[in-house]
Amino acid sequence: MRLSFIIFILFSFIHLQAQINLPVYDDSNEENYSSDWLVTPVTIKAGVYKSDDAKNIILYNGLVKRVFRLQPNVACVDFENMSNGQQLLRAIKPEAEVIIDGINYNVGGLYGQTENAYLLPAWLNNFTAHDSDFHFTSFKINNLQPYINWKPKGWA
Repeated sequence: MRLSFIIFILFSFIHLQAQINLPVYDDSNEENYSSDWLVTPVTIKAGVYKSDDAKNIILYNGLVKRVFRLQPNVACVDFENMSNGQQLLRAIKPEAEVIIDGINYNVGGLYGQTENAYLLPAWLNNFTAHDSDFHFTSFKINNLQPYINWKPKGWA
């Protein structure tokens, strides 16, 4: 039961009202990063956006773009390698699975995709959530905080 409480906390930070304050993603500003990111630094700033219809959250940093549908449950619906345009997602599945007292529970995910070799955006509005799954309720965006106040010594 303790694990279910932890999962519940992870999925229930603040109301979805926070999404209203996100900038709308403009794909006309998308850049495909063609250089080797290990050699040439990425200058594109990572950001969190909402789709123009406010149904999705988009994470974009110039190297990858990941899109999450929020309703009726959270699910990754697009995962693209921006350096070569390759789609890394073919089917919608739960984000995780937990076992509590011998019972499997999915965390997020949507159901209704019959063809798992590809995903068409037109299908998304027809997908449903299961009542027995952990459901997404809200999200929060914070700056990263260091876990350890580490000070490097040397070049490595």
